[in-house]
Amino acid sequence: MYPISPLYDEYLKERARQWSVKVDIAGTEYGMDSIIDFSVENNLTPTDDFAIGQAIPSKLVLRLKTADEIPPNARIVPYIALILPPEMDGANVAWQDADVAWQDADFPWQGAITEYMPLGEFFVDRREKIGPETWEFVAYDKLVYADVAYVSQLSYPATMQAVWDEICTQLGFTYDSSVVIGSYTVPVAPTGYTCRQVMGYIAGANGASVYVGKDGTVKFRRYSASDVPVMEVTDAEYIAVTETGPAKTYTRVVVVYDPDEGLAYEAGTGDENHTLYVECPFATQTIADALLVQLSGFSFTPIQMDMRGYPQIEAGDRIRYGRAAPELTWETADIAWEDADFSWDGFYDGGQSLCLNMTYSFKGGLSLGIDAPAKSEQESEFGVDGTLTAAINRLNRNSVKKGKTYYGLTITDDEGFVVERSDHKSKITLNSDTMRWDVDGSAALEYDAFAGKLRYRGDIIMEGGSISWSDVNAPDIDDIPNLSGRLTYIGPTGIYTGTINANQINTESLSAISANLGTVTAGQIIGVSINSAVITGSTIQTATSGRRIVMSDAFRSYDSNNVVRISIEDFPGFNYHQLQFFGQSGTRVGVMSGTDGQTNLATVNNAMLVLRGNPIAIDTTSSVNFQGVPVSGLTLPISAISGLQDQLNAIWSALNNKADKGAFTQPAGPYNGGIPIGTNLMTSGGGVVTWNGIPAHSHVQS
Repeated sequence: MYPISPLYDEYLKERARQWSVKVDIAGTEYGMDSIIDFSVENNLTPTDDFAIGQAIPSKLVLRLKTADEIPPNARIVPYIALILPPEMDGANVAWQDADVAWQDADFPWQGAITEYMPLGEFFVDRREKIGPETWEFVAYDKLVYADVAYVSQLSYPATMQAVWDEICTQLGFTYDSSVVIGSYTVPVAPTGYTCRQVMGYIAGANGASVYVGKDGTVKFRRYSASDVPVMEVTDAEYIAVTETGPAKTYTRVVVVYDPDEGLAYEAGTGDENHTLYVECPFATQTIADALLVQLSGFSFTPIQMDMRGYPQIEAGDRIRYGRAAPELTWETADIAWEDADFSWDGFYDGGQSLCLNMTYSFKGGLSLGIDAPAKSEQESEFGVDGTLTAAINRLNRNSVKKGKTYYGLTITDDEGFVVERSDHKSKITLNSDTMRWDVDGSAALEYDAFAGKLRYRGDIIMEGGSISWSDVNAPDIDDIPNLSGRLTYIGPTGIYTGTINANQINTESLSAISANLGTVTAGQIIGVSINSAVITGSTIQTATSGRRIVMSDAFRSYDSNNVVRISIEDFPGFNYHQLQFFGQSGTRVGVMSGTDGQTNLATVNNAMLVLRGNPIAIDTTSSVNFQGVPVSGLTLPISAISGLQDQLNAIWSALNNKADKGAFTQPAGPYNGGIPIGTNLMTSGGGVVTWNGIPAHSHVQS
């Protein structure tokens, strides 16, 4: 029973009670002026018989006046409260007029109304416009979201508690302390079931059914002989009650783990009228025995009842109903024990029953319909099958049914023939269009009939046989994808791939743009380039004859008539190395040598030039030519020519603007020589000469 305040409970019993209702739709509240009516259905069992292990979504039907656009799958929570008499309006009592303390007040401080109690949490499934701005909404509680395939990530065997927690985590459900799960295990992953089915199976194994409470929390209703009534419903509270059969008790439990094959575990003894059937694919004999112990002494009377609405009653609650007897004490009792026509619990008639299927209806007032179904003993008689029934039963036993899993095999409309491991590790799908083998959720082997292609992902290990093909079209290189990566294409014209890593490749012919090989044994290698490689014990040549370069024990360069051989000689102990040059006849024609700390450069055959040491010396057995001028026996240490450039620059500066020997000066003159030109001079002979000066002239430099 849902908890309510004492004030709420007190005024629920009033004859002239008044209700206030509201609904919260996607965060918007609608009050009495918008609500036409609503009904809430809570079901724990099928409509024809008592059962456990059920998980049935509750249903809300709401008729509302609104012009608002209600979003799809909107969350709806209906609330209901009681309106109190004006004298209970604590919200309008002035502080100075309040003659009671807060904790002693028998009226609500929020006003003349009780608290609002939720009637469940629902989500819109469909809607219909039934008038101008008038809508009818049909909504279900969150168990409707559990109608999805359960795909487990657990390792199996797994505990039922772990499976339950995984489902609730996947669906975002919260559950309360009423969910008590025994230490049972699920041997293999429940392939082919929905989350709601698995939740029901787990509840059934623990003697319970699943429902969502008024506060939106997932709960268990667990049945046992220790059940006690949560409420007494006298004849003043109900309009009519019909007992649809005698009190129902169970002395035998049958837990069916394969309904198609009729495989089950049994505990206890009894006829069909006292047998409870429970379906659970994970059943064990231990579960059957535990259920018998739990239900031993459990009993209820099947009824149908229409009564005043008490919103605190929850699905599965046990009630005591009937005509109440007057309260008697020993001293006032005026009848003997054997003459009393009422029970010791104070009722003339009636009994105890369960609110298994309930319907709350609000149309200005709140009413409640209760149904506690159970097959009667008469319905359990005459169990002889007719000819048609027997034939149908044989067909059910022997036929393969769509959607049912047979040790991993399922036949479905959308996929055809499916074989799947219980832990979903692998799955095979076969139909007219596709042959597919999935591993870990991805296609490992697939034949696409429309594309005409076979695809495989994984390793191929051949332990014999061979691979051959004929009448295969050569591939178009443009159709070979991603050759720069690690994709490999094998066709009749060759193998196309990105990178090959190998310890050894034996081949007569290898052609590659680039290769990174460990050991290569080959008759011939024709390639473009070899980068970052070590080649040992090989002859490398640019051609087999004619003009070529050959590298083997030495470096040789050939043209049509001559060959040059270059070899390197080491002299251990002297740290001395030589690079030697040989002519076509094999005669050594040159040497380059070096030692640690200095370098020598020399040529042979009567002339040798050596650079060594510090400072550098030039030694030779014959003359050294400097621009055609022979120099013999000349030693010029570096210090001897130090500063020579500066001295040369000084000499050139001193000679600047000096006369050149043997050159003529520029012409100068004429000059008067100190005698004015035109002067008449007397000669020795007594004559007269006119002075014309010294004419223009030049001189030779000495």
